[in-house]
Amino acid sequence: MREGSAPNFAPPVEEGIVFTFEDESGDKVNLEFLGLIIHNDRRYGFFYAIGDGEEAGGSGEVTILEVTEFDDAVLVRREGRLTKTNIKTLPYPGFPTDMQAQIMVLSALADGSSVITENIFENRFMFASELVRMGADIRIESHHAMIHGVKGFSGAQVTSPDLRGGAALVVAGLIADGVTEVSAIHHIKRGYEQFVEKLQALGAHVEHATVPDPVIY
Repeated sequence: MREGSAPNFAPPVEEGIVFTFEDESGDKVNLEFLGLIIHNDRRYGFFYAIGDGEEAGGSGEVTILEVTEFDDAVLVRREGRLTKTNIKTLPYPGFPTDMQAQIMVLSALADGSSVITENIFENRFMFASELVRMGADIRIESHHAMIHGVKGFSGAQVTSPDLRGGAALVVAGLIADGVTEVSAIHHIKRGYEQFVEKLQALGAHVEHATVPDPVIY
């Protein structure tokens, strides 16, 4: 830990880590990561150098996210666009495979290129091709998903391949411009009770729609 640092300061595991951010005017800003500050109110601050050769007194801090803990929930709030990251699913306490699909949606909209490695189950990337229909830039190689961030999604007709992937497609549809129709929602209903109703309670424009089976002559 750097001399003079507070107990709530977490230094990086290695020096020279630089992150690229985009300011309000769209210009790229490179900041050297000096550490993470965890405040009592659960705000997380990104600590960075403001000049070459500056010591701690010449450093700055920007809030990167706010975390609010409830008895049975956690609220995370972040301003600005997301940035790239690499994720590997692992058994507990590693990153859960059941969150992989939702994180892929976020990664597809983040700045830069991300890699998600699925180490738990096979065929967990089946929904990725449906996400591509909405404008995502994703390439699958074995148990790796190479994701290049795009500016946004467009509404499309997609099919839910499984429980987690189907829910992730609905989330993508809420983000996308236009209307997204997700079929085969029996997968989603199997694992999420009152899924549509809960989204509606949050203000989402989503509804059940019954599509008649095609007539075969």
